[in-house]
Amino acid sequence: MPSKRAERWRIKTSPDLWHPRLEALHELSSSLIAQTYTSIDQLYDYVARILDENGIPVNQRLLYRSFVEELWKLREKYSGRTLAIEGGAVTVKYWLYGGDRQILYSIAKLIGLTPDYLEKVMEEASQMTITEAVKTAIEETIGSKGGETINICSNADISAGVEAPLKNYERWTLYLKAQDAITINIYLSPDDGATWYEPEESPVTFQAAGDKLIEFGYDATRIKLVGSNTTPVTAHIRGVF
Repeated sequence: MPSKRAERWRIKTSPDLWHPRLEALHELSSSLIAQTYTSIDQLYDYVARILDENGIPVNQRLLYRSFVEELWKLREKYSGRTLAIEGGAVTVKYWLYGGDRQILYSIAKLIGLTPDYLEKVMEEASQMTITEAVKTAIEETIGSKGGETINICSNADISAGVEAPLKNYERWTLYLKAQDAITINIYLSPDDGATWYEPEESPVTFQAAGDKLIEFGYDATRIKLVGSNTTPVTAHIRGVF
C-alpha cells in the first residue's frame, strides 16, 4: 500500500488537475506572443514605408530590418537615459555598417531618439573613427607597437645642453643614465625651440651613478637636457603613438 506522501504526490500531479493549469498558461502565452508579434510587425511596416520613400532596393533592406529589431529589443528592456545611450550606440554601429544616416535617424525615432541627439553621438563617433584610423596608419607605418625610440645622447658631456625632436606621442618616457653625480635640467619647447619651459619633473638629481625613468604626458616638439657638470650621460626617449 503506497504511503500517504506518495498518495498526495499522485493526486497533486494528476493530469486531471494539470489540464486546466496548462490551458490557462497557454492562453496567457498566446496573448503575450500575439502582442509581441503585433508590436514588431508594426515596426516592420513603419520601416518598410521609410525605405519605400527613400527608394531603398530589396537587397539592401536587411540591414535596416536588423537595425529595427535591435531597437525593439532595447525598448523592451530599457527606458530613459539607458535606452538613449544604448540606442545611440546601436545607431552608430549600423551607420558604420553602411546605413544611411538620415534613414537610421527616422527609424530611431521609434524609441524616442531625436536627430539632434543622434547627430551629436555620430559626430563623437566620427572623431573616434578618424583617430583610430590615424593610429592604425601609424602602426602600419612604424610597426605594430606604434612607437619609436629616440637616442638623445650616449655617454656624452651635456653641460652645454643637448636637444632632440619630439613627435605627437600619446605618451613618452625619458630614460637617463649617469656615470656619476650630476643634476640634469629638462626643458620642453612647443614651437621647435623658439621658447623653452621647464616642467615640474625638472631638475633630476643623481647623487651617484645610476638610472632614472620619467614618464611624461606633455605635448612638445623638442626636448633639451642641460647637465650641471661634465659627467657622461646617456639619454633615450621611448614614445608611443
